[in-house]
Amino acid sequence: MTISISKYKIQLVKEDSNNYLENCEALTYPSMVASALNEIFNLENQTDEHFVMLCLNTKNRIIGAFEVCVGTIDASLINIRGIMQRALLCNASRIMVAHNHPSGDSSPSREDKKSTMKIKDACNLMGISLLDHIIIGEDEYFSFKCEGLL
Repeated sequence: MTISISKYKIQLVKEDSNNYLENCEALTYPSMVASALNEIFNLENQTDEHFVMLCLNTKNRIIGAFEVCVGTIDASLINIRGIMQRALLCNASRIMVAHNHPSGDSSPSREDKKSTMKIKDACNLMGISLLDHIIIGEDEYFSFKCEGLL
């Protein structure tokens, strides 16, 4: 009796490449991260929630940027497995995640807090540091790290 076994190859495919963040060596402050996210993903102008992530190396330099999911006007269904998959494909040692609130209010919801802890737990399990979760509002942002929630 023979068993059919599928053989797979995992491959990271570059979707796009642009010049961003002129004169920025490393992301060290949440204000820099919020600015970078707006430059790359235009989060503050989106009408639906967009959940994104930045993959970083050990020097906090961006090695990959991903749009993880697009939700509705007041929610996005994040997939922690998808977040970890992207981080591993980039060989990231650190990640930052973010999403926008189309309402303009950057205050985290109870669900935002729960999902951040789930992402943090998954990162810890995989040996990847979750540096921050930033919520982008209208001309403002909320940093889980700065508020002591990470």
